[in-house]
Amino acid sequence: MFDEPEAWSPDQELRLLGELAEAEAQVFEVEMELPVRALSGQPERPWVAYWHLPPNGINQRAYSSRFRTPRSFSRRDR
Repeated sequence: MFDEPEAWSPDQELRLLGELAEAEAQVFEVEMELPVRALSGQPERPWVAYWHLPPNGINQRAYSSRFRTPRSFSRRDR
C-alpha cells in the first residue's frame, strides 16, 4: 500500500545539503544584486567604469562661491 522510504546514506545527505547551501547562496547573491559568477565555460570579463570632467573642469561658479570672502571682510569696507 505505502512505498518504503528510501534509506539515506550520510554521503547522500551531505551532498544534498551542499547543493542546498549553494542554491541558497546563489539566491542571496541575486537578491542582494551582487555580481553573479560567470559560467565555467565563459571567461570572466572585468568591469571598468569611465568618467570625465566637463570641458571647463569643476563647476567654477559653485567652487568659487564657497571660497569667496564674506562681505564684512571685503576690500570696500576697509
